[in-house]
Amino acid sequence: MLILSAAVLVGTTTTVIAERHIRLIVNGAEAKTGKGPVLDNGSVMIPIRSAAESLGKDVQWNGRTSEVSITDKEDRLTQYSKGNQKAVLWGTKVNGDYWGMRMTFGNMARKFPFWYNVGNPSYAPRIMLEDLNKDGKNELLVILTTGYGTGTKLEEAHIFDSETFSEIPLEDWQTYALKHVVPGKVTAEGAHIQIDHADRLIPHGIPAEDFESNGAQWWYDRPAYGQVIQYEVRQGTLYAVLPLWFSPANSAGQLEIRFAFQDGFYQGERIGYKA
Repeated sequence: MLILSAAVLVGTTTTVIAERHIRLIVNGAEAKTGKGPVLDNGSVMIPIRSAAESLGKDVQWNGRTSEVSITDKEDRLTQYSKGNQKAVLWGTKVNGDYWGMRMTFGNMARKFPFWYNVGNPSYAPRIMLEDLNKDGKNELLVILTTGYGTGTKLEEAHIFDSETFSEIPLEDWQTYALKHVVPGKVTAEGAHIQIDHADRLIPHGIPAEDFESNGAQWWYDRPAYGQVIQYEVRQGTLYAVLPLWFSPANSAGQLEIRFAFQDGFYQGERIGYKA
């Protein structure tokens, strides 16, 4: 937030040009300011609200303190209420996506300058209040979508203590999966994979003749995961869901990581395959 007690704002992206009359040029385009800029004793005076809004800022006047407050414009991305608890997530749109966010939870507020979410409203952030650590109190869960496309969707999750609004660490799904899953070969019979040292053969449903005739072109050598990562809460338990892929367009079933609270953070408790 920028607090000014003066009536003039000239930002680094604003150029003032003096001709027969003074125009305000913002990023190469003339900004319409209602009452135009004027030259006063060698200083150019411009309407602060019009100038700031032309730069994508919000402007507020506090008559009690005689202050002008200029802040980045924010969009309300999502909100969630449960009982008397309410969380609201705000974001600043940059080049179509949201970079940097602010969240209010009750009378508490925090900024997250490095959070990112795609701008497509179909993939807006999700907020939940769930008792994830089974202590009788809700935790605040925020799920962001950081990428999407054909055959791709990437999410990241953040968990907060609902009393202190402090973030609780969550084990990285990829680190956990690499320790517990060893992909084998994709053959005509199915996909071979080892989960916690137990071998599994997962049918892929591809006719043997199709597999043999197109194998070199279409089928992966090994089953793959990570093109899609989604978080779900089931009966108060957090899961990371990782579909298994045998080609760019073929998947069958999914790996599921179940998280549990232990030693001060949420860590993978088990991983399994679900058809």
